[in-house]
Amino acid sequence: MRGILRYRYVGDWALFVGWMGLIFWLSSQPEVPGPGEKDSLIRDLFNYGAHAAIFGLLAFWGWRLALGGTPWLPEWVKRSPYLTSGLWAALYAASDEWHQHFVPGRTCSAWDWAVDLVGIGLALALLGLWAPRYEGVRRFLVRPLEGLRR
Repeated sequence: MRGILRYRYVGDWALFVGWMGLIFWLSSQPEVPGPGEKDSLIRDLFNYGAHAAIFGLLAFWGWRLALGGTPWLPEWVKRSPYLTSGLWAALYAASDEWHQHFVPGRTCSAWDWAVDLVGIGLALALLGLWAPRYEGVRRFLVRPLEGLRR
């Protein structure tokens, strides 16, 4: 069990990089399917909600990376996981918008990037509310298991 926990960060990196790959692939499509007709309100709401959710999840994976004990990450990354994961996600969101500039049928939009930033901010705010409770529950559940290992 110790070996699995020791290299947990490998799975976190796979999720983070895999999620960025999925975003890149979706951005490479001339049109992403969704409900409603093109340029309708329902389609716009769906697209903006998807933007916020996708980049909010990217911020979550980045937060897990910053906390996950990756040995080669600098100490300042581990000390401020919210800031670093937010910056990683915001920079990737900006690069995604720039990438869409070169895809036929897609546009580079500051409004889309702003919606991405809102999703990142919401995800990190929810993590800020949830993480202290998670640590308490984790300690409560792990403490009895540590006694069994000895």
